[in-house]
Amino acid sequence: MVFFSFKKVILLASLAATNVRDGIAENVCRSTSKCPSYYMIGARGTGEGPNGSLAYTTLYQKVLSAVPGGAKEELDYSTIVEYSTTVKQGAQTEARFIIETLAKCPQTLFVLLGYSKGAMVQTQALNMKEIPRNRIAAVVLFGNPYFRAGLPQNKCGGNTGMGNVSRSGVRMPSELSDRVYDCCAPRDKVCQSIAHGSNQPHGSYPGRHEDNATQFVIQKLRARLFRPAVVANHPQHP
Repeated sequence: MVFFSFKKVILLASLAATNVRDGIAENVCRSTSKCPSYYMIGARGTGEGPNGSLAYTTLYQKVLSAVPGGAKEELDYSTIVEYSTTVKQGAQTEARFIIETLAKCPQTLFVLLGYSKGAMVQTQALNMKEIPRNRIAAVVLFGNPYFRAGLPQNKCGGNTGMGNVSRSGVRMPSELSDRVYDCCAPRDKVCQSIAHGSNQPHGSYPGRHEDNATQFVIQKLRARLFRPAVVANHPQHP
């Protein structure tokens, strides 16, 4: 397994070129032989530390074990209680990282993970035209504040209401719907905004919900990485 550090990558970039803006990642793959076959990037929720999220830490481990050749890292962005500037900055940092990675590793796929505020970051990033959507293998969102009922990517039983910032108009691109696992637990007031919702369901994603999302990611990666070779059907001659 290959592991990279956003902080180290960003430091190298700033040393290499003075005209590079803060947050732009240096190319992380020096040759295609060193490129990960896929890269999981996580965006954690409000107040969570730099080591990952309660919602998908186990997902990381199980996917990397089940599908060889992968890499993972946490997006280096601010998880303070602020949902405009810091979300936008996180999305921009991730977009630049993906673009720089693909410049050296054009075959690398990406799996984007987001919990709560991190789901907002991932949704905004995927709306940026600079990110080639054909390199996105899977997207997993837990407790998504942009959640909207009735969409094909909705999972985990929270099928009513809408996320508490869904009226902002930010939407997951529809062309990605078959690659998105938008998991909203019943009565999670962050992704359903219903009067009887509570905070407790918002912390319920580790366990069954995370396990189901893990299988979704594994399935999507295997479908892209291990496609059977097409063998020409030549007529046989006696």
